[in-house]
Amino acid sequence: GKAVDAEEDDEEDLTHGKVVLLVSHCTGLVEKAHQDRLRHLFVALGYSFDEVDGAMNKDIRERLVRLSGIGTYPQVFVRSGNPGDEAGFVFMGDFHKVFEMNELGRIHRVFKGCARAGGA
Repeated sequence: GKAVDAEEDDEEDLTHGKVVLLVSHCTGLVEKAHQDRLRHLFVALGYSFDEVDGAMNKDIRERLVRLSGIGTYPQVFVRSGNPGDEAGFVFMGDFHKVFEMNELGRIHRVFKGCARAGGA
């Protein structure tokens, strides 16, 4: 599972997608800080998002980790289509990758079409 590269054309149709954060309530302090920073980032950017607690949802955690190829928290996905459909998840990156997208001003291009907070 390779992260969608922010430099490539966003051919992937993420329209009507929803940002999904894979987090864990029983992870280390650094990961918890990263989880909080991602939450604040998506709130500040105006995207609505769902959280999946990997510690509580083993099946979905295994499915998402298989997609991303990494086992650390937090991870960012976009879900499109049926939430139960494995192909409906696209791995966007880990904490560092998503923050880099934001710092480079690419985050809205990468996440365009995702649900905005307040139903916008």
